Amino acid sequence: MSGGSAGKIAAVSLAWAIVHSALASRQAKESARRLVGPRRRNGLYRLVYNLQSFATAGAFTFWFLRQPDRELYRVPAPFSWSLYGGQLASLGVVFATLWAVGPTRISGLASFAQFVTGHEPEREPEAQGPARGPDGALRVVGPFRHTRHPDNLPILGVFWLFPRMTVNRATLAVLGTLYAVLGSLHEDQRLRAAYGAAFTAYQRRYPFFWPRFGGWGVAGDSVGGEGGARAGA
Repeated sequence: MSGGSAGKIAAVSLAWAIVHSALASRQAKESARRLVGPRRRNGLYRLVYNLQSFATAGAFTFWFLRQPDRELYRVPAPFSWSLYGGQLASLGVVFATLWAVGPTRISGLASFAQFVTGHEPEREPEAQGPARGPDGALRVVGPFRHTRHPDNLPILGVFWLFPRMTVNRATLAVLGTLYAVLGSLHEDQRLRAAYGAAFTAYQRRYPFFWPRFGGWGVAGDSVGGEGGARAGA
């Protein structure tokens, strides 16, 4: 795309995605365990990983906003209000997903608190998804009742619904979409390896990416435990 910085943005985005994915890999976590020991690794890794993700994403945003760009189209008000509403709704899905997974769990603060208080930190789940109950079932609540990857789906809404679309934003939207879909496929593999039959039962009942709407529920569903899949458990 002429008039923008598509090539540079693609290269920097790819480098960020590779580093981000590599640090989230099982190999990186195992290397950290060997380097600092299992207790420090379990207590600190998730929090440090999130901090570096925010720091590098912030640095990328700072750099991105200063690149030469060209406008592709602009949606005027009041029609643009619906696009802003879609972006806000996408951010709402992000916060609902954080709440469903558990803010302290997904941030690494729970493990960090266990570490600094002298307790044995729990290792974070292999991938982000519904929490597992005592019976081994996946507790399907909130956005996870509509899509298996509510953590990745909002990327599409936030990136594609800018009322003012530019070459750089369109490049980032395409790359973000690829990252969201490929990342979700990889996350399915990790969840299947971690949860086995429980995830297979969950996979049969809930859509991969595009949401299927129904009741949000409070207690949610319990899927794939000792008693099989059951609603409203």
